[in-house]
Amino acid sequence: MTRCDIEKSALTTEEWLKTFYSGECAKLFKQAGYTVPHVSKVDIHYSLPSKGAARGSRSQRIGEAWVPECNSEGRHTILISPAIEPDEPARSLEILGTLIHEVVHIVVG
Repeated sequence: MTRCDIEKSALTTEEWLKTFYSGECAKLFKQAGYTVPHVSKVDIHYSLPSKGAARGSRSQRIGEAWVPECNSEGRHTILISPAIEPDEPARSLEILGTLIHEVVHIVVG
């Protein structure tokens, strides 16, 4: 399965992100010599980050990665802002790029 073959229409955005994370994203990091935590140890949410997520705000934060110590279940948490709507292919790539960026924070701190 390639990055573009993941059929979004049959999945929720969160399921689509988790599928990409555990498949193509994990392969990408493995090729670079890194291991991502198993998807069962990562919460990925398509929801507002802590602040600055609204379009028009100065920071326009569109993603966040939280360490396990901030999660009551001891899991990593990634938040991707719904300010990026995945309706167009270019916007879908922006969401996946944001996810990859946040995974870098998880992998290298």
